[in-house]
Amino acid sequence: MSSWKPSILWGINTGQPIKTSHGIVTPKSRSLQVRLPFGGFVWNHPVEIELVRGGDVQTLKIDDITRKSVLIMAAVTMIISLGALFIVLAARLKN
Repeated sequence: MSSWKPSILWGINTGQPIKTSHGIVTPKSRSLQVRLPFGGFVWNHPVEIELVRGGDVQTLKIDDITRKSVLIMAAVTMIISLGALFIVLAARLKN
């Protein structure tokens, strides 16, 4: 039997460089990898793009609007749920 341990990896991954007419573009993403005995998951989101033109290296940050939107929706949902819970509890305490 092998001694398998759960692991959590968090870091920045570099994708394959792509040659374009503007130079060489290399995507970078941040990933969270969770490995457990029964499975696991990987969550990636873009961080930046590295552009090499001639000898110049330029880094372009990516503003991930989708991730921000999901976090805002989750926060609003939590606030509404807690508000509804407090209203129901207050109504039960009055009776």
